[in-house]
Amino acid sequence: MKDSPNSSVFRVEFPEFDRTSIVGPGSTIMDAAQKVGVAINSICGGEGHCGKCRVVIEKGRVRSKTNSSPEGIEVKKGPVLACLSEVLSDVEVTIPEESRIDEKPNFDGCLAAAFGLSGEGLLRYPHKPLCRKKYFELSPPSLSDNLSDFERVKRALIHTVGAPVYADFGFIRALPDLLRQSGFRTTVTFAFREGMYEILHGESGDTAGINYGIAVDVGTTTVIANLVNLNSGKVSASSAIYNSQIRYGEDVITRIMYSQENREGLEYLHGLIIQDINTLVGRLAVQAGIRADEIYSMVCTGNTVMIHFLLGITPINIRREPYIPVIADPPAVHAEEIGIAIHPRGYIGFLPGFGAYVGSDITAAILASGMNLEENINLLIDVGTNGEIVLGCRDWLICCSASAGPAFEGAGTACGVRAASGAIEKVRISEDGSVKIGMVAGSSHKPIGICGSGYIDLVAELFTAGFIDRTGRFKTDNHNPRIRKGENGLEFLLVDKKYSATGNDIVITENDIITLIRTKGSIYTAAESILNHVGLLWDSIDNVFISGGFGNHLDMDRSIIIGLLPDLDRGKFHFIGNGSIAGAQMCLLSEYALIKSKEVAQAMTYFDLSTDPLFMKEYSSSLFLPHTDLQKFPTVTVHVLP
Repeated sequence: MKDSPNSSVFRVEFPEFDRTSIVGPGSTIMDAAQKVGVAINSICGGEGHCGKCRVVIEKGRVRSKTNSSPEGIEVKKGPVLACLSEVLSDVEVTIPEESRIDEKPNFDGCLAAAFGLSGEGLLRYPHKPLCRKKYFELSPPSLSDNLSDFERVKRALIHTVGAPVYADFGFIRALPDLLRQSGFRTTVTFAFREGMYEILHGESGDTAGINYGIAVDVGTTTVIANLVNLNSGKVSASSAIYNSQIRYGEDVITRIMYSQENREGLEYLHGLIIQDINTLVGRLAVQAGIRADEIYSMVCTGNTVMIHFLLGITPINIRREPYIPVIADPPAVHAEEIGIAIHPRGYIGFLPGFGAYVGSDITAAILASGMNLEENINLLIDVGTNGEIVLGCRDWLICCSASAGPAFEGAGTACGVRAASGAIEKVRISEDGSVKIGMVAGSSHKPIGICGSGYIDLVAELFTAGFIDRTGRFKTDNHNPRIRKGENGLEFLLVDKKYSATGNDIVITENDIITLIRTKGSIYTAAESILNHVGLLWDSIDNVFISGGFGNHLDMDRSIIIGLLPDLDRGKFHFIGNGSIAGAQMCLLSEYALIKSKEVAQAMTYFDLSTDPLFMKEYSSSLFLPHTDLQKFPTVTVHVLP
């Protein structure tokens, strides 16, 4: 491959994706990939720390930096890190399986049917959508009935909703032509806002039977959307996409730093999440056989940082003491104001968050669980990069956020991957050391790595089989051939490279196990600390709700064996699936649910673990399998430990 005749630009080809990127001098392989929408894994935001963006140079030249050569060395063929490899000529690049981000994540439904959220749970509040349509046959004006056009529409609508009504100038200006061209037979679209109703749009004739809305979970890793027929309350279509911001960091702090350190960084990250949502809007409309402009409303939930990015509001003060967001309860906006591709006048609403690290996704999960309506005391655990914990009942709620890290999302470990096709999510190890694995549903090829639920299974199985001790260290006295010395210390061979999709061994290292123990310890200790703070014991808990897509794949017993979840009666645990989108959908379908969400946020008390003197002490005690204090895990002690 020759250099381009114009030395100011280079061609970077990605044959597997049939895409070519044109970049200038100083551009990296990662820059080239991002320019044409080729998604390469990157957890560290392009700092070269995670090693997840490894690609192979097939032709051409790059200057690749390494720890041993920070100035970079010229590479003409072979593996390099995409984020640290500057393009020097026309280049052809291959992206290995383990470095790819599939466009569509594994997606088997957002709601936990087993808990009833797809049925009665979503009808916990009366069906009264935030956005409704009403057909009117208005009497034309006359000398005896000389109300203005707007007052005429307003009078009819107030009679319907029994509350104040208003509209902006755009609607009023278009109103005279609309009424007269329709013979005063018109359908009015209106939305609930703070006890009032805003008229969004008017149409000729009766179109009240066509009214759709979208519930969106704006996740740090995945954006999920449900298209809902607001008249029937049923989901018409569902879809999901990986958050395109992933390439700028796996966690929100890295993305905040990017937005702060790069000119127009905030605008760029805002554009990416809008683009992702619009991609989902297009897919959903096609699936349901409707036009995007027949979608009149959307309710979004997510952590506080993601909602800031969605609205194009800077989140930089969230990472600075005293960690203050610009807004915790954003007002509704029109779709055209932020570039969402539903009806331009469509209603875009948000659930309230509580603060910098407890966002509207947790408020939504509380609604989904129903714990805010219960007399008994319940616990909600949302497992993700941050582990959010909520304790309480209908009279009070207290929450905290545990910095768990991304290990359970497939990051920060040697062979960690997201729960996509080819990811190992189930592991069983027999007494003789033989291994059986199960991959994410829909996987049709060889394994590519281990996702979060797979790691929980694997650690629990290694522990119960006697291959690791309570500190997570490998036992070398059993002479298991799968336990061996690797590049980074002892490791356990899960899948030989002959049987993996990557051509590399899939292993779990001792360092991986220590990382996973720290993660589970953080979540367990956060829950225990919040109980201690209000003077309660585990026996006081009536139900434990597990929220988040990750929770649907957890093996309850193995989660308890490693000490991630408390050792309680198994009947107390309930997986509620993606509580964030379930709560968003509840609010989309009921203005009463939205009102209740604001009551939940106002009733919440935040418990800062960093100020709790007992947290670090208890955290240290949790860095064992399952815990230092075995009395806290009686069933593990009886059935697992010798």
